[in-house]
Order: sequence, then structure tokens, then C-alpha cells
Amino acid sequence: MVKADAYGHGAEKVANALYNVADCFSVAMLHEAKSLRLSGIDKEILVLIPVVKKEIEECLEYNLILTVDSALDLKRINSVAKKLNKIASVHVKFNVGMNRLGVDNLDDLSNILRLSTKLKNLKVSGLFTHFPCPQNKGALKKQIDKFLLAIKLVKGYNKKVICHASASGGFLAKNADFDMVRIGILLYGYYPFSVEGKLRVKVKPALKLSVPVIKTREIKENSYLLYGTKKQKKDRQISLIRLGYADGFIRKSTPLTCNNMAMDVTAVHGKLKNKIVIKDFSKLAELQKTIPYELIVKSTVRAERRYRN
Repeated sequence: MVKADAYGHGAEKVANALYNVADCFSVAMLHEAKSLRLSGIDKEILVLIPVVKKEIEECLEYNLILTVDSALDLKRINSVAKKLNKIASVHVKFNVGMNRLGVDNLDDLSNILRLSTKLKNLKVSGLFTHFPCPQNKGALKKQIDKFLLAIKLVKGYNKKVICHASASGGFLAKNADFDMVRIGILLYGYYPFSVEGKLRVKVKPALKLSVPVIKTREIKENSYLLYGTKKQKKDRQISLIRLGYADGFIRKSTPLTCNNMAMDVTAVHGKLKNKIVIKDFSKLAELQKTIPYELIVKSTVRAERRYRN
């Protein structure tokens, strides 16, 4: 999974580093896939979100695998593929409880599969789903059972169809690997939920963020600090760091910060040296009452990236 610029790590760099490891790469949108192709990635690329009608032609020109969840999707893609004299490859998404995207039931899936056999410029090469709560064993079992019925139906049409369900959470659950796994947040060193006991895989963060301290100063009692009308209750020493909500950090006061964040600058308690280094976003996410994903994906948008082999 290298969507969202490889979770803020740099999609092109990550994909090329993993070229000999991964069989397929996956993104959310067309422009992400185009960037991978232009960086030299010639392996299969799955676009997870169904594309809009005007994007289909460009997707086929870049030889991308498209996601579908309706008969209308198939007809539109087949029509464009016919015009281009190409065979479009699609993966059907099946809904097991996320209720976001996907075919809702076996009857609709059967109709899509029957239609696909009549479309000469399209082939169903994959079936997949996404688990909303893989950490809940009871719910997960019901969702897997539902997906197994969909797999049985699809394999009846074509045994070679690739079936996949495990994002990082499903992978940790151990019993939902099927034909392929889609490793996301685990790849970048974080667990998708709290884990205990023996783990299938141990990970550590792949990214650390070095943030410059641009100034230290003393703030007097009853003085304002940054935006708002909140006054300081006592004299205090603060440090201003070059990091704000434009870098993905939520505009919210935490025990580490003084008042709310600004777009580009944050005030933190104490007199710090020339920089601070964030090595693990988990604790920071906990302080901001969010998840590491939300902080990581934007933390490097304006940063200078340096990679180590």
C-alpha cells in the first residue's frame, strides 16, 4: 500500500525500494498511480477507489487495475476499453460490513459476474473486501464467512481470480490472508490497533521527523500567546518550533504545547536546544486524541526528505 504518498513516506521512493519484494502496488487515486508509473514502476497497480467516468481512459492508458462495485462501472470501463482496443482488468469490491464501497450481496455479485462474461474488453481479475474491525474476533469471523461465500461464487466463474482481504489489521488476525495481502500501516512501522501478546510480526517506525527550534523566549504572566484571548497564568519559558497544523498536526492544545498550534509554528514548554526529533508518532497521536495515520500522512508535506539505504 503506497497510497497517500506512501503514508507520507514518499510513494515513488518506497515503491522502488520495494520493487523486488511486492508483487503489486496499490493506491487510492489515478494521479498517485501515474506518479508511480512515471517513476519506473511497471508492476501491477490497483486503484482502490472507483474512478469517475472521465478518468477511465487515462487509467487504461497507464495499464492500471480498476476497482468496480456495480454493473454500471463494468459497462463504462468496457466501453472505453473497446474504443482503445484494450482489455481492462478490474477487481470487484465486496462489502462485508464496512458499508462504504462494495457489492452488498451475493445476488448482485452474481449479476456482475454474469455481465462480465458478456463484455469482451474486460476481465474480472480480482475480488476484495475490507474489514471494519479486525480486532474484534466475533465480528471478524462473520465478515470472513461472508467473504468466503463471495470467493466461492467468483471462483466458480474463474479459479484464477485473486482474492484478498487483509489490510494490516486482517494480516495480524492471521486467518484472512487468502491469495494476497495488502500491508499498509504495518509497512511503515505502526500497528492499526492496540495489540497484546505474541505478534505475527514486530515493526518499528520507518520515519523520524526532525523539527527545528527557531526561537526561545520568556512569556510574562497575563500575556497572550499565539492566537486567542487566553492569558498565561504565570511567567514561563517557551520554545517556538517550526511545525504547525499545515504539517498535519491537529490545532489543539496538549500537555506538551502552550495554547493552540498556529499554521506554521507551535509553542512548547521550556527552553529547548536547536531541534526536537519525533521518532514515534504513537504517543503524540494519543496526546492529540487521534491515530498515528492522521499525523504521519501529512507530517512530511513540507519537510525535506532524506532517505537511508
